[in-house]
Amino acid sequence: MNGAKKGKQKLKIMSEAVENGEADKSKKSTIDDNQSVNSFKSSYSARSKISHLKRPNVTSAFHRQTKEEECALITPSFIKEAQKTGIIKLVARGIHSVPEKIWKIQELQVANTEDQYRFDRKQDLSWWNQTPVFHLDLSSNTISEISKDIQLLEDLVYLNLHDNCLTKLPEEIGNLSKLAKLDLSRNKIAVFPIPLCKLVELTTLNMSHNHLTHLHQNFTDLIMLEFLDLSENKINKLPRGMGFLIRLVDLNLSHNVLTSLPLDIVNLRDLTKLDISYNNLKLLPEMGELRSLEYLYANNNNLIKIPSMTGCNNLKECYFGFNEIEALHSDMYHDMRSVKILDLPNNKLEEIPEGISVMQNLIRLNLQNNSLIYLPNTLCLLPHLQTLTVDGNKFRTLRRDIIQCGTSRILKFLRERYDSDMEQLKNFKDIERKQEVVPGDSSIFPDRYSMKISRSLNIANKELSYVPDSVFEDFAQVQADTIDICKNDLTQVPNGIGLTKDTLVLLNLSANKITELPDFLSECIHLKYINLSKNLITEIPSSYSNLKQLRELNLSNNRFQEISKAIYGIERLEILNLSNNQITSIDAESLQALKNLAILDLMNNSITHVPPILGHMKQLRALELVGNSFRQPSHAVLQKGTESLLAYLRDKIPT
Repeated sequence: MNGAKKGKQKLKIMSEAVENGEADKSKKSTIDDNQSVNSFKSSYSARSKISHLKRPNVTSAFHRQTKEEECALITPSFIKEAQKTGIIKLVARGIHSVPEKIWKIQELQVANTEDQYRFDRKQDLSWWNQTPVFHLDLSSNTISEISKDIQLLEDLVYLNLHDNCLTKLPEEIGNLSKLAKLDLSRNKIAVFPIPLCKLVELTTLNMSHNHLTHLHQNFTDLIMLEFLDLSENKINKLPRGMGFLIRLVDLNLSHNVLTSLPLDIVNLRDLTKLDISYNNLKLLPEMGELRSLEYLYANNNNLIKIPSMTGCNNLKECYFGFNEIEALHSDMYHDMRSVKILDLPNNKLEEIPEGISVMQNLIRLNLQNNSLIYLPNTLCLLPHLQTLTVDGNKFRTLRRDIIQCGTSRILKFLRERYDSDMEQLKNFKDIERKQEVVPGDSSIFPDRYSMKISRSLNIANKELSYVPDSVFEDFAQVQADTIDICKNDLTQVPNGIGLTKDTLVLLNLSANKITELPDFLSECIHLKYINLSKNLITEIPSSYSNLKQLRELNLSNNRFQEISKAIYGIERLEILNLSNNQITSIDAESLQALKNLAILDLMNNSITHVPPILGHMKQLRALELVGNSFRQPSHAVLQKGTESLLAYLRDKIPT
């Protein structure tokens, strides 16, 4: 019996073990199945991501959209976003024709809001909160035609159609009366679209990289243009009346086939950048009237000489490379005193006049690949010259190893020659310095020879409290025209300046301690530029109204409490800077006598009232009034610019 019981217990234990084993197997199988499912899910997710990344782009440049695909781009969300922001962008979408819904996108909003009067339905975008379309960008597609329905977008301000296949524009584009910026670059337009001449509010026009051969005669009606790019075309002649586009700031005519420029192009007084490179120009008109010009690109033409630049006092960079210029006239340097970069490579220059030392602001000079035999020693007198490129010439005295060592070595060589010449010249009595007992070291004053070469007297930042008359006598004898005595300790204007009245043109006495101005300065009738800023001056003598040639007067950072009456008699004054003084009022009626005044700076004074009749001075290009105590015009009006400010003031004039 005991054995039987033991056998039953053994069988029971074995059966339980079997059942437990099966359960473990089942449990293990379930775990394995779950792991397998998770592994499959993760692998499927990864494959789906990879397949998504490798999905072909149906809007690629090699796929031409069908009508259905083009219409499918205008989704409800696209329409909603356009109505909300007023901006439509279909850039690089491979479209060949513009979907019709684009032109009527504002009407689509009306059609989709049938329940707009139901109060139990919340509207996503109310009709009164919509923004009219003002920005349309269809660039980088293959559009060959623009529908006449574009006129339905009557609030359009910015239209970008560059990089398409347009050959013409519809007549109705001329009805976009608010259009200000138009980009038609990189198309196939061969005839200038006449309807564009009706866009009188257009400020920016880019038609570069087209097939234009000429411009329509009514093109000059676009009098609001500020930026004009006609580069990379085949234009051979510009229409008469280009000078009427007086607001132009940037004009690009490069890469055309122009052989001449219209004479009235010099009337573009606001022009700061002119690019006429890569044409067939042989002569340029005198450009002295382009007083705002800063950048001139005239390289890669057939020019035989550089035009007169007298009056271009803001010129910074000039590029005349790859022309046929054989000589530089000495007066050119005086016209280009402010130039920092002068580029003259690949011409036929045989000589550089010594007067180049007048260009004291020159930083980079490129004379590469000309026919120069020697360099003037006076190049070493240019204090800011950093890059001098002269390889590819036929120098006799300048060794090749010196040229290969770079700018600093060339200037050192020229300095050694210059010092050697100066030692020899000291043997001549008329070059010797006159000895006088003056405070400080008298050797800081330049000699007559240096002033003759540079046409200037430059003793800035020397801590001077006195300048002897003999220095100005030498200045007058060599007929120099520029005096710079800024950043010193002068308490009065040196009497010797009166000796220079026959030749003095530019006078800089800024950053001194001058309290009064003498009458004898009014006898310097050739003065065109006076800088008396950062002194202690309170009044200008009435005799200064005799300075009829004066164009720029800088009196900033002094102690003026009113605008001196003598200023109103300086008829040719173009720039008047009275910022950072203590002026309390503006005599607008007297200021109107200055018909040529273009820049008036009255910032940071104590002006309490701006007379509305100041708005009649429409010739002003810049009127600065920030930092005064008046309440009207508001700061927001001042920030809109001079044009808006003058218009605001004219609106305030009582009828």
